[in-house]
Amino acid sequence: MKKGKIDYGFYKKGTHDIVSMKNCFLQEDLVDNILRTIKDVFNKHKLRAYDEDKKVGILRNVLIKRAFSTNETMVVLVTNVDNFPKRKEVVKDILKGHKEVKTIVQNINSRTTNVILGEKEKVLFGKGYIEDVLLGVKYRISAKSFYQVNPVQTEVLYTKAIELAQLNKKDRVIDAYCGIGSISLALAKHVKEVIGVEIVKDAVIDARNNAKYNDIKNANFILDDAAKFMLELSKSGEKIDVVFTDPPRKGCDQVFLDSLLELRPKKIIYISCNPSTLARDLLTLKKDYQINKVLPVDMFPQTHHIETIVSLTRK
Repeated sequence: MKKGKIDYGFYKKGTHDIVSMKNCFLQEDLVDNILRTIKDVFNKHKLRAYDEDKKVGILRNVLIKRAFSTNETMVVLVTNVDNFPKRKEVVKDILKGHKEVKTIVQNINSRTTNVILGEKEKVLFGKGYIEDVLLGVKYRISAKSFYQVNPVQTEVLYTKAIELAQLNKKDRVIDAYCGIGSISLALAKHVKEVIGVEIVKDAVIDARNNAKYNDIKNANFILDDAAKFMLELSKSGEKIDVVFTDPPRKGCDQVFLDSLLELRPKKIIYISCNPSTLARDLLTLKKDYQINKVLPVDMFPQTHHIETIVSLTRK
């Protein structure tokens, strides 16, 4: 809030003070335009932003998702309360200037936390998801589903990862941290079976629907902790040829790495968005695995962030 009105921007370094912005050069102009509209609409209806110190107010965050191939856009309004005044008018005013917005979702997060999204959601307009196409596979993307922010380079990332894996039609593959199944479904046509493992329920639902939507029958998605699942496979004597893992920035925890070493796949394809945690995890994996190739992919131009693909083969 600034002078009683909603504002948005970046956090000042080391604080939660907002530095106002009108444009972000790392995202599409359309996203900036939608943000400005939401700001104006909430101010017009005198709806206040959430104050994390006083624990009062309505709007906590705005999440905007874009589908590159279909031009569909999702707006997620993260609120501190279940119901807020003039909700119908807010939706109507947002849609008035943005025909590309195909769905608006209200996510309710009343917890005292830095976590962006809460558990409860309401679809205020549309179907509650948008659709995109990657490498010829159609995906349904919901509010809580992880989806790469740069779909053009995502196709490069996944293509290179699949090439490095040197897959064949006899391979059984695990895709750990599979999300909505974007890697799993892209590689399914190259292998006998792919098993996606994900701990986020909504993402698993999306992944299963995406498999059905694309009539891909050799991809199965499991709601479980990936480390626990792999350990159970190992104990039952199941053989896995390749494991793809694409963890969050914190990397893989020791339990996951131990279960991966216990499973002993022939190959590991590690996709990382954080070189420091990647280096840490490779120190553990290189006990039993040979690093064959390291390939950086520029997913985030004009920033210091980088995605890295590493292919490893069991010694």
